[in-house]
Amino acid sequence: AWRPPLWFERQSDGWAVARGAQMDTLQGPEAQLLYFASLLPKHERAMCKEMILDGDPGLLDALQTATGEDRDSFKASALGAVIERVVEHAYQVYDRIFEDMDVDVGKKLAEKGKDRLSADQQGPALVYGEIDFFSFATLLEKAQPAPGETFVDLGSGTGKAVVAAALLYGHKFSRCAGIEIVPSLYEASLIATARYEEEDRKIAAFYAEERAELRWYCGDILDENQVDEQAGLSWTADGDVVFVNATCFPTELMDKVTAQAETLKQGARVITLTKALNSSEFELLERKQYAMSWGPATAFIQIRK
Repeated sequence: AWRPPLWFERQSDGWAVARGAQMDTLQGPEAQLLYFASLLPKHERAMCKEMILDGDPGLLDALQTATGEDRDSFKASALGAVIERVVEHAYQVYDRIFEDMDVDVGKKLAEKGKDRLSADQQGPALVYGEIDFFSFATLLEKAQPAPGETFVDLGSGTGKAVVAAALLYGHKFSRCAGIEIVPSLYEASLIATARYEEEDRKIAAFYAEERAELRWYCGDILDENQVDEQAGLSWTADGDVVFVNATCFPTELMDKVTAQAETLKQGARVITLTKALNSSEFELLERKQYAMSWGPATAFIQIRK
């Protein structure tokens, strides 16, 4: 099961420890939890208040088991419960969007779509695979998205990583974009976009915030000019967090992707599966195995120096 690994610990650094004692002066558990909610960032605050209204047992248990000097442990446990609910809520929406597009449907669409490609466009790089939502949530969290940044998926399939990024970090990313060469997969991502936009209106109202825009391009990830014209962005010029499932990429393609990635802005993060960018222009932040649709895959998180 997914657990929030890092950022709730980072967020707690900005809180005044003395405020913990103030919670003891409030009347009743709901009042203390509302005070706790007021300390959270806007996105998490909205979910925390919803959980308080629902009488969420995770929050109440955290409050009842933490007393006196143990307020720091309460903050960590309670915020962990909030973040877990945020991710679960995002997954529920994600599951509705792709309810009729499981991995088997994606594979069939990929096979069908290859017939519309030229012989030189086909190859092992087109073997279909999908993210695991919760593994991907952890990877994105470790990439630390910042407000106004752009997420790009190179080889976006039916759009699952792009939609997941928008659902999880649509309050931070301004744009989430996907590039896919197989027409039938690209067309499936447009269907997913229509569903996302309907769901996203509800999410924006719930959190009272602006959300990320989705953009798509059907074509070669190496063709920068066409990407810029159709999708309105260039992944090398605009990408801040770039995702590449490189599991089936041949060496030649991976070398070309690496060469283009070297033109990314300083501080851009690249998440790749199975193969890392072999470049001195990037620093490795993490190498770790995660579950994906085809089984465990080694993920690399690298940052442009």
